[in-house]
Amino acid sequence: MATLIVSALAFVVSAASSIESAVLRRKSSAYNVSEVVASLATGIFLLGFAAGSLVSGPLSEILGRNIVHTGSTSLFMVFIMASGLAPNMGAQLAFRFLAAVFGYPPLTCRETLIFPLYAILSLGGAVRSPVIASYMGRGTISWRWTNWIVLIMAGLVLGLIVLFQPETYSPLLLKWKAHHLRQLTGDPRYQSKLDLDHTSPLSCIVTACGRQFTLAMYEPIILLLALYMTILYIVLFTFFDGYTHIFSDVHDLSQGLTNIIGVAMYVGIKLAGLIAPGISHLGMTMATTTPPPQTDNPPPTKAPSLNPENRLWYAMIGVPAIPISLFWMGWTDYKNISVWSPIVGSSLFGFGSICMLISSYMYDLCAAPGSSRHRHECHPC
Repeated sequence: MATLIVSALAFVVSAASSIESAVLRRKSSAYNVSEVVASLATGIFLLGFAAGSLVSGPLSEILGRNIVHTGSTSLFMVFIMASGLAPNMGAQLAFRFLAAVFGYPPLTCRETLIFPLYAILSLGGAVRSPVIASYMGRGTISWRWTNWIVLIMAGLVLGLIVLFQPETYSPLLLKWKAHHLRQLTGDPRYQSKLDLDHTSPLSCIVTACGRQFTLAMYEPIILLLALYMTILYIVLFTFFDGYTHIFSDVHDLSQGLTNIIGVAMYVGIKLAGLIAPGISHLGMTMATTTPPPQTDNPPPTKAPSLNPENRLWYAMIGVPAIPISLFWMGWTDYKNISVWSPIVGSSLFGFGSICMLISSYMYDLCAAPGSSRHRHECHPC
């Protein structure tokens, strides 16, 4: 249940990031701005994610995951509502930025064991949200319903968090247990690590921020992954706004069909799930064990363990699909070429993107489990 709730929250926040790209023209007309300016509402979410990542990890280590999930989701809902009621484009950009800042903590405070599932759901939320808003802004349905739908979904997930989500941060659980034992026994010697740590929250945040830059400076693989994921997400979010040109302007498709075509990218994402058993088998066959020392009483043989580099098979297989798909779509986006050509190309892009995302998560987790959260804060997604 906890896994499903956290994954649903990831889907909602990711959906909020791109859902307004489906009503770009309606919104630009309502605010009397160009489509380029209106598209900033999608891009501003990435900046908000970057800002939110700086404080989300440290706060979860001080307050626990549940209170961070509950508090940040509540504020996320407030600013999504404000975004839907914004009277002008400037106000909406400010509110969407703040919504992204408070929406990002659930994307960081996640269970590391569900990274592959989490990656598929979070990226799938961003890809499928324009489909949800395919026919909004037409007839009597206002384009502002993109915000109301996100608000409704976030409210439902918040209710599930409050009712069913358990606290999973073990140091905080030990603190609660020590407090309970002190009450039962009256013995003040029952102390947890958090009880003995008197570091201020501000100091923890500053230290965590410094740790992110330290990792980026002294771990080249982290810096390269961060740069690559940054470029990948820039291209992905550009796609959301560029679909209007590719399919509406060139192939004369309606707004609804243009947004529904976004499902093709999700098909590529699901294809990555089909090759998961094969990649896992490939990794296990390459698992290595440390040779036991030559002694009279050799230790028992350990089970094979995967090297972190073996987790990069997803990326090695999927990443070449990213430039191939971009050239494919660019070279075949003509009126005299079938619309199915760029559709298949976008599916290939989804396949490559999710493979890279899963590899970056799993490599960091296996290379240094203790610092995995801070590593992911270096390249928020």
